[in-house]
Amino acid sequence: MLLRRTATLLLPFALGAAGLTTACVTDDDKGEEGELPDDGKLDSFRTPTNHGGIDFTTRVTSELTATEMFHTWDFTLSGDAAITLTTSKFYNSSRKVDTVLYLYKEGATGWGAYTARNDDYNGTVFSQLVRNLGAGHYRALVKGYTASTYGKFGLRAECSGAGCAPVVEDVCLLGATYGEFRDSEAFTTNSSAVWTSPEGHSPLELDQIVIAVQQSAHSDVTTAAEAFERVQDNEINVTERIGADHWLVAYEYGSGDNSYGAVFYGGTLELAASIRDGDLYECTLRTPLGGSALGETCSANSDCPSGAGIACRGIAGEVGVCASTADVPGEDAACTTTTDCAANLFCAGYSHGGGYCMPAWQLGTFAGTTTGALTDAGDRRDHVTAYGLATVDTDVVLHAAITHAAPTQLKVYLRNPIGTEQLAWDGTTAGQAAGSFTLDVPVGYSGDEPVNGTWTLRIVDATAGGTGSLTAWSLTIGSRWD
Repeated sequence: MLLRRTATLLLPFALGAAGLTTACVTDDDKGEEGELPDDGKLDSFRTPTNHGGIDFTTRVTSELTATEMFHTWDFTLSGDAAITLTTSKFYNSSRKVDTVLYLYKEGATGWGAYTARNDDYNGTVFSQLVRNLGAGHYRALVKGYTASTYGKFGLRAECSGAGCAPVVEDVCLLGATYGEFRDSEAFTTNSSAVWTSPEGHSPLELDQIVIAVQQSAHSDVTTAAEAFERVQDNEINVTERIGADHWLVAYEYGSGDNSYGAVFYGGTLELAASIRDGDLYECTLRTPLGGSALGETCSANSDCPSGAGIACRGIAGEVGVCASTADVPGEDAACTTTTDCAANLFCAGYSHGGGYCMPAWQLGTFAGTTTGALTDAGDRRDHVTAYGLATVDTDVVLHAAITHAAPTQLKVYLRNPIGTEQLAWDGTTAGQAAGSFTLDVPVGYSGDEPVNGTWTLRIVDATAGGTGSLTAWSLTIGSRWD
């Protein structure tokens, strides 16, 4: 669990190693504390119940029982910070459970002896520790004062200072090998199959097959049919796995004694990793590093500003956009152009003569990164991945700059992430003169098909003779919730 910074009212002093005591309640009044660690070390508490990380913004609760007498929570500081740990009653319960609170810091050889302890504070049987701490990994332990102290209790951890920012290790979330990804409990297998031919697969899947086989020595493969001919036994293992924020599709095959292939983000041609000799290379699905502002790219909700009403929207490939989940004033008002809408809204359906005002983040423009010569008497394909949108289309507008000696030979097609291909421009009827020209054309999708994922531009030159090039292209896509 990531730890978040929050403002805290701290006492103006640090406690001594024995913690706070009061004149009202003392250890002498209660007798000797039971179940003490024999040597002061955490492991002598006989396998505590570890609840994992503790959030600096949320109070946690648990219960002391005969079988769970010691409860622990962890936190990590990236630098100097002031920490307050406080036990309390279980919500509105009238029962006061006599707790003892211990603090540990992990060292090179483990947890070692506790660094601070407190029994009673502020005239109560509850516990509190206030400490100025440095960078490191820490553990709070709560136990009862005696072996027969049972009952439910609460624990709040508060943090103030630069060190409250989480320590994030940049690692590949797929693992180091294909086997680790295939077996990882962080993902759930949605489907698994062995494919032996191109038959029955979508255009996007055929493109994924080609790219996967190119990860081996067969980098010259250009069609799915060629790809199946090159792989061992003409078999490709295809496995879909679902994680917390990502849908992944792995294409894995044999080549000699080794394993090759690729892991794609579902619905895209974006590589999450390349499989070579069974290992994963060039992994792009990594630990979210945070620091994204509203409107900036993200890979998970934890990248976005903390607080209610902000989420990483429209994740495709490894990216989405930090966007507000709250309604925008003026949303759903009728419009014919975006000028009819209030601030931070656009006119969804503007390419079809108008519709309704929607949040501006649901409209995006995505530029193709590959350009160059068109194929004479063939077709050229280019791809772009749309992300950070809602779920289905309201507007799809193609922008392209093309030069050709005979534009009447050309037809331009656009394919969406689920493989629906539409004719965007027909040079045979457009009457376009030779030379350079631009397209700004709405493409007639249904208004109910997915938008986040890979879009494919296909320019077909039907006749030999006459050359040309694609010099720039992009898509402007409006979206809505399905």
